[in-house]
Amino acid sequence: MRNRPGFLLRKPNYSVPATVCSIAHRPRLFHVVNEQMIKEDMCDRFASGHEFPTEKELRAPRVLGLNMRALAYAAASSLSNTSIPRVEAIGEGGWNRVYQLTFDDGAQVAARIPITQKTTATKMSSVVATMTFARFYCGLPVPEIYAWNSSASNSVGCPYILMEVVGGEPITYIWGRQSEDRRRTILHSVARLHSHLSRPLPFNCLGSIHFSKRSTLLSPNYADPGLYTVGPYLPGPNEMEQCGGRTGASVAHRDLREYWSTVLASELDAAMGEWSSTPDVPITDVYLFQEEDDPVFTARDITTAADNFRIILVQCSIPEHLQSFCLVSDDYALRNIHVDPDTLEVTSILDWDNMSVLPFILSPRYPDEICDSLAAPWD
Repeated sequence: MRNRPGFLLRKPNYSVPATVCSIAHRPRLFHVVNEQMIKEDMCDRFASGHEFPTEKELRAPRVLGLNMRALAYAAASSLSNTSIPRVEAIGEGGWNRVYQLTFDDGAQVAARIPITQKTTATKMSSVVATMTFARFYCGLPVPEIYAWNSSASNSVGCPYILMEVVGGEPITYIWGRQSEDRRRTILHSVARLHSHLSRPLPFNCLGSIHFSKRSTLLSPNYADPGLYTVGPYLPGPNEMEQCGGRTGASVAHRDLREYWSTVLASELDAAMGEWSSTPDVPITDVYLFQEEDDPVFTARDITTAADNFRIILVQCSIPEHLQSFCLVSDDYALRNIHVDPDTLEVTSILDWDNMSVLPFILSPRYPDEICDSLAAPWD
């Protein structure tokens, strides 16, 4: 199996376990549908006599230019906490870095910072809406979001999401020391979670979840499906890294074949715009992981494959019961699922960058770690 990005560099150190199985939450100072806005002068005055650690001191693999004082102030503001938090770096994956901020009263906040340019402002707002919808409408074990800001020019210096610190352990950390029976119990817990993700949703099209205009109400009910809408499909960083893709659909689609046809046409236009002048010259710069046995093809081969795919789309008939819309992850992996180390029940699902509303037919798959190859999830 090829290596895939996304593994934490070191094990998280959660000193105060929490749970997201309960939907109860602390009173909000603002609505999560709105981005957090903090003033730079307030950040500068926050804990002015205290020295916060730098990214280098926290052993960050690369410096993102974070203003740690501003991040601490944003976290304190999100909880209405006046104490100075202790900042720790608890992990970094392929797309995000996570800091944990712990306050004197034991309250904790996880700050999730994108480390690539693949997470746009629109994508981040969609991730926030998706997590909020999944937690409050679907009742899934998802960390509660306290605050967020999608601008790279904010006082913190980077886009960020402040959220609940979750309990449990990533399955990949405890799997190796479990008996066969306990491993079976873990997989049963994951199967129940998958079943929950696959339940039909109150949407009539595929795409990415966003907050609707109704979410601007003074006291929104986050369990109300009317507070959410589905817009055009926004590929997550995992898909962008593996598949590339120069174009995408500009509207939400009600039918999977319609969506495939739209994407096929736009991708073919992009490919021909780049390679049509040399239709029979081998193309060698399209593989993410170039290997010696990878097939060589030309622009003419691309047009032939596109013609064949159109024929398949016309002849393909998807049964109605397989077209209901549900939550589907393009990065469905055990490393993104936490379980209670004693009961082995799922306590939280992480990494929502790659979660979308898609037809049920695309939902059945195994977690990446128990697949043989990158293609196996869709076999």
